[in-house]
Amino acid sequence: MLRVPVILLLMLLCAGDPLQAQRTNLDSLVQAIGRWEKDHEPGDTVGLIQMNRAAVIYTMRMKGDEVVEMARRTAAVASKEMGALPEGALRKGVRKQLIIALNFLGDGLVYQGDLSGGMETLQRCYALSLEAGDRSNAATACMRLGYACRKAQDRKCARDWLRKGLAVLPPADTTGRVTAHAEMGNVLYGLGDMDSARYHWQESIRIGEQRRSFSPLFDAYSGMALLALRSGANDEANKFLQKARASFEQDPSKQGSAMLNALEGIQRIALRDAEGALPFLARADSFAMAHGKHGARFFAQQFMAVSHALRGDMNASLSAADSAASALIADLGIEEAKRTAFAQARYESDVAQRLADERLRSQRRLNAVLFVASMILVIAALVLWWLYRRSARMTRSLHVANAELVRTQDKLVKAEREHEAETVRTRIARDIHDELGGSLTKVALLGELLASGEADQAREVSLEALSDHARNVKAGLSDVVWAVDPTSDTAQGLIDRLTDRLADLFRGATAELRLDLRADEPLQPLNPERKRALYLVINEAAANALRHAKAQNVTVSLRITTGRHEVVVTDDGAGFAPDAARTKGNGLTNMAQRMAGIGAVLRVDSEPGKGTTITASGPL
Repeated sequence: MLRVPVILLLMLLCAGDPLQAQRTNLDSLVQAIGRWEKDHEPGDTVGLIQMNRAAVIYTMRMKGDEVVEMARRTAAVASKEMGALPEGALRKGVRKQLIIALNFLGDGLVYQGDLSGGMETLQRCYALSLEAGDRSNAATACMRLGYACRKAQDRKCARDWLRKGLAVLPPADTTGRVTAHAEMGNVLYGLGDMDSARYHWQESIRIGEQRRSFSPLFDAYSGMALLALRSGANDEANKFLQKARASFEQDPSKQGSAMLNALEGIQRIALRDAEGALPFLARADSFAMAHGKHGARFFAQQFMAVSHALRGDMNASLSAADSAASALIADLGIEEAKRTAFAQARYESDVAQRLADERLRSQRRLNAVLFVASMILVIAALVLWWLYRRSARMTRSLHVANAELVRTQDKLVKAEREHEAETVRTRIARDIHDELGGSLTKVALLGELLASGEADQAREVSLEALSDHARNVKAGLSDVVWAVDPTSDTAQGLIDRLTDRLADLFRGATAELRLDLRADEPLQPLNPERKRALYLVINEAAANALRHAKAQNVTVSLRITTGRHEVVVTDDGAGFAPDAARTKGNGLTNMAQRMAGIGAVLRVDSEPGKGTTITASGPL
């Protein structure tokens, strides 16, 4: 029932200068629109206005396919002209007609069952309306989105859109407020919030009756009548039904026919006139079926099932219940609705049937219930006793298993700690042997040379060499200590160590060193093996650039992110052929093996005379 009031709003918005004498003749109007589409000036909104007017006429004649086709044509033309026109009055006029066309198109798609397409179109209309400051059309889009959500059985989404519509409506738009409050009442009724539904229907009636002119109040009157029938207030229900009839007579589309006839039938059921209710419910069902209103058909059929049950015709009651279930499935479009709808309709018919022979069946039912209850209690007692015994046994078993598990875990932790300690000791020994053994041997040899009493010049050279090797031993020992120091196992610890080491390495050298060492999270922990491998590879690459490549500029880059590391060492030195270099020494091979040991890949790019770039990257 939301569509008719909203259409009336759009009919007011579609007002404009007519094409010559084409106001009522639809065929002539369509022909004139076709001529306008072929030959019109950009920004000419006359044809757009008439296209939207044709959509109104199609809607009032309930020709859904024609509404969608005309609205789609209008939106296509208006969108194209919007893109070609500069900002100004002409573009604003085209945008207004585009907004109206999108409202029609979205409503038509929803009515055809294309909920996703309709909602997408209406959301575009809502955004354009807000951009244009057109609060009335923005509110209309919100109301139609609320209707679409309600049709999709998402009443909470419908409630949210209707709240947006009420918030954006201009205060002077009383017709829109009447419609929005009425639809909000419908949604809240579906959510089971009867008090809030009553409030919104009352607001719709209050605002609409104050206007003293035609207002789309049918939904509000119908809702209040339904609430009165639910509570047994027949006099109040009759009052609102009379007002609903009067509002229905002013609606040229008569789309409220299903609801009005259903209410007439429900009123007669409440008055115990099941026979008189059936014609009204049949008319409601026929109208709903003819117009594809599955929800309205479910509403009518379930009360037809009740009416037949009250008459004692259980076959007809069950048939109506089945029809109600089918209508609900078609309305929801989900398999779960089958059980819900059929159970509800069957339950209502069973209630009516039980009224006829309650005395005969009540005692049997009571006896059966008592018997089943007693058996359940006996079985439950046995099950509880068995569970208690089983739980006690399992508890004892779990205590034993848990104690054994704790002992096993302690052994594993102890073994793991011993293994870690052994690994650390082995690594320290290997580092001291590999890193310091050679340097200490050279220091010893130089010392023996000095003791042999060679010439002064040789002695000076040997003293200088001895000093250099002693410094290397000190630096190597410092590296070993740093590698096993747990306080330096962070990204910042690696960066600080590299900064100091490379600064010492290049101190006094003619080559210029550029450092770019960064970590996204400086306190990020690093595995000791990974930290050491990165340090050694960067140190060796920089030392090679300085000592062997005779480079003038060396750049060292290290980037540590949350999950990766990347090393780039670049120099402008002599360069070399990587394949030949691997056969002559172990430097590149060692570097590649170190990176492979931590899951990284080493790449060497170099040519004689063109410098060298060493890249190493991998996960952390």
